[in-house]
Amino acid sequence: LGVTLGFSIIAVVPYDVWHAVSAQDADEEDEEAPARVLLRRSWAAIYWTTAVLCYFLFPVLMEFEAAGDFSTGARLRTSLRRNVVFYIIYVVLGSAFLIWLIASGEVQGSLESWLIAASNAWGLLVLTVLMGFGLVGVPRHLWRLADPKLQLHRLYVATVTKDELRLSRMYDLRDIVQEARTELTTDFWDDHRNPSTQQSGETSSSHEEEHEHEHEH
Repeated sequence: LGVTLGFSIIAVVPYDVWHAVSAQDADEEDEEAPARVLLRRSWAAIYWTTAVLCYFLFPVLMEFEAAGDFSTGARLRTSLRRNVVFYIIYVVLGSAFLIWLIASGEVQGSLESWLIAASNAWGLLVLTVLMGFGLVGVPRHLWRLADPKLQLHRLYVATVTKDELRLSRMYDLRDIVQEARTELTTDFWDDHRNPSTQQSGETSSSHEEEHEHEHEH
């Protein structure tokens, strides 16, 4: 969905430019024209859908994939908890900055304008940082992939780490298996002791009943 919305701009921009040029040549700018209304609604739908996906849905999905819980519900709760902490910090910092602007007397415009400006500023900041890293990091990564010796050295280093992790997981598995065997053995002997106890109890009760019948006779 995010990729589709990103590429939908390629389809909307040429039509918007063509419509603006046509209206300029005709010396008319009707804001209530059906084409103009469609363009305005299309841009609004793309913008707000992308904003909801970027700031709410995608972070939840990212934290859901990174969560180490074993059930779907637990992973979802972990994801929501981490995102709530992030947004609380984000709201506190944003509120403090807004209070500072109000105190300095430099607040102008509506709440919607401030939200749009904040989202654009955040997007530009992230884009600048990631684009700067990508322009250097991607060619460097491709260059390193073309060097077999460097790749072999990296695999050697990764092998040691993976082997240590494998041994750690193997010891954990042995401990869990030993605990499970102990529990199963304990339950097995408990189940075998209980029937003998019940049988002895039933035998003693039957003997008592026989003694009572003999006394009656």
